[in-house]
Amino acid sequence: MRIYLLSLIMILSYTTLTSQDVELDSENYAEYGLNTTTLISKMIPFGSSDIPCGPFGFSYKKFNNNKGVLLAIGANIDSNQNDFIDNSFLNLALGYEKRSDVGTHWSWYQNYQLILSGGSLNIDQDQQFDPFGGGNDDAYFGIGFGLGGEYRINSHVAVGTEAILLFDFIDDFSLVTIPPLGIFIKFRT
Repeated sequence: MRIYLLSLIMILSYTTLTSQDVELDSENYAEYGLNTTTLISKMIPFGSSDIPCGPFGFSYKKFNNNKGVLLAIGANIDSNQNDFIDNSFLNLALGYEKRSDVGTHWSWYQNYQLILSGGSLNIDQDQQFDPFGGGNDDAYFGIGFGLGGEYRINSHVAVGTEAILLFDFIDDFSLVTIPPLGIFIKFRT
């Protein structure tokens, strides 16, 4: 009886271990990204509990031959952070991305985005103390050019960041630099 039980456990263990190693289709895949900067800063304090983490909290990308479309969204609706500063914002991006592999685990990408932002881009220059203005009433609408890099932990999980150069068309033409503040954990399906 013990030999049958031991054989059954070994067969089930082997089946479980091999079923987890599913190869992804390198031609067509979807990717979901989650900005984990706030979570990481709570576990490893960087001198401030409220660090800016970039304009987007979630991203969805659909690829075909390392070229694809992207959708990103970021929002903060908590207006009670400070009596003088209201950091509420809603940010949306829709664009095109091209990805290139650099070695086994590393890749870099470039993208072009149509960005709409109301309230703040959640970067350092937006986090200014303004006792008379009552908050940041900025709005941005423009075209963004992004460069990013990622490290693939395995075929399903990657860690990456991205910098964006935004050509804003509201209130005359302006150029806004969005540094790589967000650390994204990306899941491929």
